[in-house]
Amino acid sequence: MNQRDRLISPPLNFSNENKVILSFEHAYAQRYNQIDSLIILVSDNCGTSWSRVFAMGPDGNGIFETAPKTDLEFIPTSADDWCGVGWGADCIQLDLSAWAGKANCRIAFEAFNKLGNNLYIDNVVVSRSGVGITQLHNKTVTVSPNPSNGIFYITTPYLNQQKAEVYSIDGRLLFSKDFNSNNLIINLSSYPAGIYTLKIIANQQNYQIKLIKK
Repeated sequence: MNQRDRLISPPLNFSNENKVILSFEHAYAQRYNQIDSLIILVSDNCGTSWSRVFAMGPDGNGIFETAPKTDLEFIPTSADDWCGVGWGADCIQLDLSAWAGKANCRIAFEAFNKLGNNLYIDNVVVSRSGVGITQLHNKTVTVSPNPSNGIFYITTPYLNQQKAEVYSIDGRLLFSKDFNSNNLIINLSSYPAGIYTLKIIANQQNYQIKLIKK
């Protein structure tokens, strides 16, 4: 009850920027009538002090929730369970331009738990009007089919050394492979249905995409 957990970014350098935008995807369903909340804070001194820039919780009608109220533990199992797709809330985008021109910035996602339900955060992007500064994006990596029964065909724009990793929703590394072509097949047939995270490391960039196994 009243537990607070923080996910804090590494230091971010906005010293050469004049505009900074934070966007991310979230998934959440209210449990009973408990009011959990998400709080976002920003620091310009590497975490010594913080400024709150966002706070929101459920209202029962989908202002923050991405799935209907439930009495059960919430685990997103399809794309419709996430913001901006099915029932409920749109995805959140925040203007952090007040921190443009500053170095040693950090962003914190704080979950305030009132004995409610799980809150999921994914695909965090910090950008300048859509052009990435420090970002995880999937514009040049494709996955087909997705959702899939377990076999995913990955296409990347690179032919040099790359690495693919797949993580479970609780952060366990399930698959890791080095490859040097622009095609890769990932087999998750032996794993249960759910959402997994694919991470492609190439050309000093990270690409993250949700894999949905039916």
